[in-house]
This record gives sequence, C-alpha cells and structure tokens, in this order.
Amino acid sequence: MSRPGGAGESALAGPLVSGHSAPVESFEAALAAGRAAWPKIPLEAGVFAGHLKALERDGVPPPLEHAAELYLACACAQGVPQALKALDELLVHETANVVRRVDRSPAFIEDVLQAVREKLLVSRPPKIGEYGGRASLRSWLATTAVRTALNMRRRKDDVAMTHLPSSIGEKLAHEPELELLRERYREPFEEAVRVSLASLTTKERALLRMHLGERMSVDRLAAAYGVGRSTTQRWLAAARERLLELTRERLREQLGLTSSELESLAALVRSDLDVSVVRLLHDPLVP
Repeated sequence: MSRPGGAGESALAGPLVSGHSAPVESFEAALAAGRAAWPKIPLEAGVFAGHLKALERDGVPPPLEHAAELYLACACAQGVPQALKALDELLVHETANVVRRVDRSPAFIEDVLQAVREKLLVSRPPKIGEYGGRASLRSWLATTAVRTALNMRRRKDDVAMTHLPSSIGEKLAHEPELELLRERYREPFEEAVRVSLASLTTKERALLRMHLGERMSVDRLAAAYGVGRSTTQRWLAAARERLLELTRERLREQLGLTSSELESLAALVRSDLDVSVVRLLHDPLVP
C-alpha cells in the first residue's frame, strides 16, 4: 500500500482532494457529478436516489455541494470494489497525515487506519453510508480518524500504568509447577506477549482484535473480508500460532530455561494467550 505523498499516489484521490465542486441543485445533477468524478465506479441511479433519501433530516434532503463524495460513499456502502479502493487511497494519502499529530509511529498510524476501515466498512450497515455531505468527505474522514486515534491513545495511556491480570484457566491453578512459573515469570511473560503482538502484521492484529476482542464470528469476518469461511479460519489459526511461536521463542531466548521448564511455560502461554491478547491489543507498547 502506498504511503502518503508517495510515488504510488493514484488519480482516484483527485476529485476528493481538490477542494472544488460545481454547484449541484438536483438529483440528476448530483448523479451526473458523481459519475463524472468517478467514471470507473458503477452505481445505479435508483440506489443513489435511495441513499440520498435515507440521509434526509425531517424531510430535508442532504446538501449536494459534495455530490461526488456522496456518490463515492454510497458506492462504498454498497461494497463496490472500485469505490473501496478509492476510499482506501484517500485514507492512506490524506487521513494518515492528521493521525500523525496524535502519534507519529508508523505502526500506530497503520492501526488507526485499520480501525477506521473496520468502523466504516465492517459494520452492518456500513457506517460510511452515514456521511451526509455537510462537509467534504476528506474532512469527515479526518474527524473520524482523529477521534479514533485519540481514543486509541487514551486507552493505551490508561493501560500503561497497569499490569496484565492473571487469568490462567482453573485446571492450571491446581498444578504447582505452572503456578510457580506463573509467579516467577509474570513480567517476562507479559513482555514476551507484548513484543510478539507488535511483531505481527497489521492484518493479523486486526483479525485477532475483531475475533477475540470484539467477538466477531468467523462468518462475519469472512463476509467483511470477502473470503470463504475456511480461509478466515486458516488466517485466524495462522495468526494465533505465529503469536504463540514468537512468544515461546522470546521466552526461550531471554530466560535460558531447561527443556522441562520451557515445556511447562509453553503450556502456560498457550492457556493464557487469548485473554492476554484481548488486553494487550490496546497496550501503549503494542503498535
């Protein structure tokens, strides 16, 4: 994915970042403006008309000053691939800049953009459809991104002063060796999971966050990503297994445990991993 201002910037973003739009006073003109701005984005007139109707407030239709943006938002809500690509380019090339004012970390910016994508496109109905044309789409997205960034930063700051709570399963509570390891290696375990999470890809963290933290089913994730259920299950299993292996490897390197101790600690890691992930996905040291 191209970075903001990079050589990969596409002409798709042009109509949204120019800041200019011709006066529009009728549905026909709005439709014409949308199709002129986005000739490669197919959208039926009836669908666009219904979208504008749904945006009415007390019987008053939305302003059509930003008709082209309304057209794009409607197409995104309908899941039109070309529209989703255009929106993503706008997020990457424009919205990322305002997120930098909250935190300049590239990983933080990527996570915020991913959270915005999830917020606007994964929900049913997609929240992108709530864009009402009362400001430019760029400004509307920037506001959404800044709020998301501030919330993520605030959650991370709150967690910074706390420790990962113990949540090992009941069956392990009666095994003295594991209890001893748990107490002895609590801090290294926390750090290993935290660093390992940061080593995952943005997509892997997003999958774990949605599935474990937001309790999204495999079927909902499959629908959101436009893939089959089995593919989503493989993605989740691979992300969790990679996190497990990274955590075990880091513990092995740092602690110099015996084979027996490492085997027991590995059982502890596997048992406690999911709960740790839910908490640490919002940790300030996890990008």
